[in-house]
Amino acid sequence: QEATLEKAVAPIRPRLRACYKKALAAEPKAAGSATFDTTIGKDGKVSAARFVKKEGLSDDFVNCLTSAVKAMVFAPDRKSQVVAFTFGNAPSGAKPPPPVTAPVASYGGPDAGPAKH
Repeated sequence: QEATLEKAVAPIRPRLRACYKKALAAEPKAAGSATFDTTIGKDGKVSAARFVKKEGLSDDFVNCLTSAVKAMVFAPDRKSQVVAFTFGNAPSGAKPPPPVTAPVASYGGPDAGPAKH
């Protein structure tokens, strides 16, 4: 499943970087996570993305991420997918929250990919 998720995240990575850079310009210590529930059409494209939860991220940042998530493409046999992205550094000793459902992508920075969960 990780390879499938990486394949969906890879094309939107530049958009994720752009969202993060924009957020950092507004708030230099921007960090947090956002979780989305996506509905996937028969063609594998995201037909809807619903913001589920955020921690520490601004509404503008989450709106930017939502736009990027809507550009993801998954295998056509999926109906829905939960995707979570984490930006910035977590407080020392803190572990990210467990995924709502698997697989979940964690985005740790401009060049990071999905984390193993």
